Amino acid sequence: MYKFTKVSGKKIILFTVFVFFSVLYIPAQSRTVKKAERNKEKTEKSEARRYEIARKKTIKRRMEMQSPNTKEMMKDGEKRANKFNNRTRWTEKIFRKRKIKKRT
Repeated sequence: MYKFTKVSGKKIILFTVFVFFSVLYIPAQSRTVKKAERNKEKTEKSEARRYEIARKKTIKRRMEMQSPNTKEMMKDGEKRANKFNNRTRWTEKIFRKRKIKKRT
């Protein structure tokens, strides 16, 4: 069978320290990967910002092209859409959290 040799306490401690520090200094990602991810996030944010600006400009331009009667209809439709999209359900009205008034 197997013959076990004597292992001193110093060898065990040195081995555990070596393994511990070698595992600590293994980077999960290199700096270049992290930098590339940051740059990607920045470009995505800037693209989204540019898209929103262009969208608002096109909406404004389309509104300017219309006759006054059509502009009114478009504004009313937008108001109704905002009101519909921002509505609260009757259950939310009943079970909403109440603000606690502080006594002064």
